[in-house]
Amino acid sequence: MTVIDLRDDMYKRRIDVIEIDDGVIYYAEELKTRGADSVCIYGCSLDDGAEQLLSCFVFDDSGYYQHYYTGKNSIIILFENSGSTVWIVKIDKKTGSEMYRRRIPLIGAFCDCVAVDDDNILIYTKSDNEHKDMFNRCLESTNCSLIAHLYDLSKCERYFVRDFETVMLVRNNMQTFTANGEEWMLLNDSFGNAKEKQRIIQKLSISDNELEESIRVISKNAFLSAVRKKEHDTKPKKIVTAGSKGSVQLECICGENILLRARSFVNNAESYCSIPRFGGKITNVLDINGEAFFTDSDEGKVYSISRTGDETELIGRINSDVHITYPVSIGRLVKCIDDRYVIGETKGEKDYITVYDSELDLKDVYQASGTIKGSVLVLY
Repeated sequence: MTVIDLRDDMYKRRIDVIEIDDGVIYYAEELKTRGADSVCIYGCSLDDGAEQLLSCFVFDDSGYYQHYYTGKNSIIILFENSGSTVWIVKIDKKTGSEMYRRRIPLIGAFCDCVAVDDDNILIYTKSDNEHKDMFNRCLESTNCSLIAHLYDLSKCERYFVRDFETVMLVRNNMQTFTANGEEWMLLNDSFGNAKEKQRIIQKLSISDNELEESIRVISKNAFLSAVRKKEHDTKPKKIVTAGSKGSVQLECICGENILLRARSFVNNAESYCSIPRFGGKITNVLDINGEAFFTDSDEGKVYSISRTGDETELIGRINSDVHITYPVSIGRLVKCIDDRYVIGETKGEKDYITVYDSELDLKDVYQASGTIKGSVLVLY
């Protein structure tokens, strides 16, 4: 494990960490001056700590909020102030050169955004005074108060998304993977958790398909093509479903398979299950039996966690055989690195990151925020 401490360099700076990639940490610094706001994008080498200014943006009016997305070679920044226009800027990660910059008028007021890839962004808007009638018509047909547009940065074109069910899944719960030379989108149509769904079913008299949950898959290119063709159904494939008798929730992607959490309301049983990424036989991997678990989605690992007095026991149950006891005082579990270091987080008026070395029984507490990539912890 490697700890990179950038706190001295960033003391009193308004820093947002964007990404750690290929030995470089990318971050943004927000500067407020009289009459203007600016955001500067930096790259900092993890080897020697050298900081490089990549790009800087200055706004005459204040109140902008930034959304950052990273691709293999670029960083996209969307600036918004909850109004009816946004700025979108795309820069090269290595050189900082601008690849795209445009002020975009919206239909409605900005609500949310999701980057599909380096060139395509979904922007969700809510009703404003100018477009109130249009939003009311959309609400009648979709039962949702938002609308979505796809913005193609490479072609400078905008497309209204007609398959609103799928585009809301992209917004709320999407994971991606690469297979057969293509990028794929994995979507989870879920009620949040099994207990909440079961509570709704017990209160209401409903048919089996009214509360269907599903995990779906669609190639990124097929989704984008269907949106551009104005199709009302982009046709993501359902690879597993659950009606009113159970629940399915996507946990993470584990190699060629998907790890999901399934619950049967009939049998009152819950377990982790595995299924191939494109559908197939479901395999029961681990019965839950009322235990508490922590899923590391980045690593595809699942741990059981149990508290006894002032200690927590961490046991690897899927793709890990670690067995560690650590103090409860480290805070909320964030990650277990190298089957040795337990990272905890405490948030409040001041944020703290705690690193517990289980082999040496040592605890280091940092007043800092942190981000983790692999076995690298960056403090800032």
